[in-house]
Amino acid sequence: MLNLIGKTLKELEQILLPYVKEPYRVRQIYHWIYQRNAKSFFEMTELSKDLRRRLDENFSINYPYKEREIPSKDGCIKFLFKLSDGKKIESVLIPEVNRNTFCISTQVGCKMGCIYCLTGKMGFKRNLEVEEIVSQVLILLEKVKPRDRRVNIVFMGMGEPMDNLENLKKAITLITDPNGIAISPRRVTVSTIGIPGTLKSLREIAKPPKIAISINSLDEEKREFLMPATKKFKLSDVLKEMESLKLRKGERITIEWVLIKNINDGEDEIERIKKLSRKVPIKVNVIPYNFSPLLPFERTEEKDAENFALKIEREGISVTVRRRRGEDISASCGQLAIIDEK
Repeated sequence: MLNLIGKTLKELEQILLPYVKEPYRVRQIYHWIYQRNAKSFFEMTELSKDLRRRLDENFSINYPYKEREIPSKDGCIKFLFKLSDGKKIESVLIPEVNRNTFCISTQVGCKMGCIYCLTGKMGFKRNLEVEEIVSQVLILLEKVKPRDRRVNIVFMGMGEPMDNLENLKKAITLITDPNGIAISPRRVTVSTIGIPGTLKSLREIAKPPKIAISINSLDEEKREFLMPATKKFKLSDVLKEMESLKLRKGERITIEWVLIKNINDGEDEIERIKKLSRKVPIKVNVIPYNFSPLLPFERTEEKDAENFALKIEREGISVTVRRRRGEDISASCGQLAIIDEK
């Protein structure tokens, strides 16, 4: 049966036309799915019993199976989901004092092969469907206060979001629709290695998200070493596209920098970041590399990340250091993976 999660209001109007004559009934169904997290048509008490029965006979509201919730000592929760074909993905809820952050996956595995990221060890299995992306958000919303949409959505889980661009764009449209999941686009961030052509395309949707680009080095050869997929396109092409983006007033592009000792922590990189900041409004997010025995680098200490960030700040550039969260459950940046996935 056709799963109605992942469908836009216009799509629902077409799909449900033989069953629902009044347009406002379709809006009610849309509301129940995306704002009230209905798991069954029988929960939709505003609809007649006969309509609920007919919907149940012809359609479904299917979520991925939540196989495990793994709590961290710092309050984070990692979710392991089993998809309809048996493939598995992970998502993370990161609680803060005044907000919650959801780290959402867009692929099973990843093609990019970044050598500091455990997800790449899985290889690439497939793209997530729109309903599989949106369902992660809906399930994690159940863990926060009812109808509290003051959450940040970061597409920084498993996979390269821009490698699943059309499904990503549709998922973001549903997430930011005021009549849908209703999360402000200013609270949605897509993290990408910066595949040329995709940045502009993402910005063309009605409510574009913020963009964070994993640069990690402004030296072409070094970046290709860290991120082998970038051998297919030049760093200069990524930077040109960044320069051409139409940004909102006061908006900056986030540059993500996974800091690895003796690799990309030198004064030469600081100078390159300084030059880039003169061309593009940026802010830098320094991410201390998170150790895994399956990866080739030593754990980056917070003090080293703070020192690197301080040097950037002295150049008049906005910079933050990402605080480690969920490290004890392998939920930190670069640690999500199902290594035994077949």
